[in-house]
Amino acid sequence: MASTISSSSQSTVAENVIMSMRRSLGELRDTLGSLGQETIQSIREGGEKQIENELKGIEKKMDASEKKQKAEIDEINALVKKVLEEELVRQLADLIQRGVLQDIDDLVKEQVALQLPNHLPQAQREEIQRHKEELARLELELHNAESVRQNAALLMDYDLDLHPLCTPEGAISLNFPRTLGDLFGMEEQTAILLLHEYGRTEAIAAGPNSREKNINEFMRLCGVRYLLVRRRFSS
Repeated sequence: MASTISSSSQSTVAENVIMSMRRSLGELRDTLGSLGQETIQSIREGGEKQIENELKGIEKKMDASEKKQKAEIDEINALVKKVLEEELVRQLADLIQRGVLQDIDDLVKEQVALQLPNHLPQAQREEIQRHKEELARLELELHNAESVRQNAALLMDYDLDLHPLCTPEGAISLNFPRTLGDLFGMEEQTAILLLHEYGRTEAIAAGPNSREKNINEFMRLCGVRYLLVRRRFSS
């Protein structure tokens, strides 16, 4: 009996030890598991923090790079603007030298003159036309008066140039003599044609000495102070 009781007690003690060991192993497993989770969480949190820091660093670098690129672009734009402005000034100066701007200005004035009458009443258009005709007449008279004045000062030199007069139509006759020599040596028919062109038809002479008379009439018209006289030869 004593032997049986001893064997049963030993079995109970062994079971208790095993169960205690199992509990200890379970607690150790739980402890290790908890520590593993905390370690993993700690590692994860540390990694996220590192990644966040790295991302912030990359963002700062990108911002700095963007600012640098913007500054470089602004510098390039300023340089391009300066070059374009200098080129524009150079081209304008070249246009001015070649008179292109004056041509453009004349073209604009011409177009304005063409279009403006279409927007004016008939009475004003007629008045403007009268003023234009009067201005053209005064300019023609001024030109002819100046030519007459300069021709009156010419000395007796056949090579001196005459200052041409304008016809009533505002043009210079193709038959107008170039020099005093051309004037004195003019054919009678040319003198008559010139008197017609310059509105002195009523002064055309006929008959004896008509050539000298018609040339002298034209010379008076031009302001030349000399007279052409036919030479008489004694027999």
